[in-house]
Amino acid sequence: MKKILLFDIDATLTPPRQPINKEMTEILSNMTIPFAVAGGSDMELLKEQFFVPLYKNGFRKIFDAFISNGTMRYYCDYRKKMDIKLVFSFNMRKYLGEKNYKKIISALEEILEMKKFNLPKEIEIAPKKITDRISMINFIPMGRLQKEDPRAQENRRTFVEFSEKKDYRDKVIKHLKTRLAEVIREKKLKILLGGQTSFDLVIDGYDKTYPLYTLKKEGWDEIIFIGDALFPGGNDYVVQEYIDNWKEKGKCPYEAIKTKSWEDTIKILQEKNFRAL
Repeated sequence: MKKILLFDIDATLTPPRQPINKEMTEILSNMTIPFAVAGGSDMELLKEQFFVPLYKNGFRKIFDAFISNGTMRYYCDYRKKMDIKLVFSFNMRKYLGEKNYKKIISALEEILEMKKFNLPKEIEIAPKKITDRISMINFIPMGRLQKEDPRAQENRRTFVEFSEKKDYRDKVIKHLKTRLAEVIREKKLKILLGGQTSFDLVIDGYDKTYPLYTLKKEGWDEIIFIGDALFPGGNDYVVQEYIDNWKEKGKCPYEAIKTKSWEDTIKILQEKNFRAL
C-alpha cells in the first residue's frame, strides 16, 4: 500500500511565520515514508520561510509542494541544487470573471473603511492588506509588515489578543458571508481563517482538498494530512470536512491529524513511526 504524508507548513512544520529550523529539516530528511506539503501562503512568503531554509539546512530529496492554499503545485528537486518547477496553477480571477472578482475586492476594501472593523491604535497597520495569490485572495486587515522581525511578531500577538477578545475575525467572516452571498452561492466561494491574522478566500475544491484528490488520482492509497488549523473556519478544516463527507465505496483513503505546533508535529511523527530515530 502506497502511503504519503501531507503537511501544512506554517505552525505545523515551522513556528508561526518563522523559518523551518534544522531539527525539523533533519526529521523531514529521515522520514520513513514520502511526504508533500500544502501551504496556505504563496511562493513570495514561503520561499524565505520554508523552501530556502530547507535547502540551506541540508535537505537533499524530492517532494511536491501545493501552496497558495493547495492549488499551485510545484515539483521540488533538492538532490543537487534547489530546483523548483511550477506544474499546475488555478487562476481564481479567471474562474470568477471580472464582475465577481471586483465585487470581492470591493467588499474587502469596504471592511477597511467601516468603523466597526477599525483596529485599535495599539496595532501597527501596514499598507499591504489585499493580496491576489492567483489561486486565492488573502486579506489581512492589519496589513503585512515587510520584515518578519520581533516588532512584527509582537504586533501579531497584539492583534491575536484583540481578535480573540472581541471575536474580530469571526465578525469579519460573518459580514463577508452576507455581503458576498451571491458569489458564495454561484461560484462556490469559501471564506476561511488564514494563519493567525488573515483570511483566505478560495474556491471550493480548489483549496487544500486539491492535493488530497490529486494525490489519490496519482496512485497513493493512503494520504495522511497533518495541520494546525483543523478547526471550523480554519483553512485546514476543508480537509476534515472532505473526509467527513466521504461517500465513495470502500475505506476512506484520507486521514487528518491536528497538531498544536511544530514541536507537536515531531511528537506525532514519532508516535506514528513516520520518522527515523
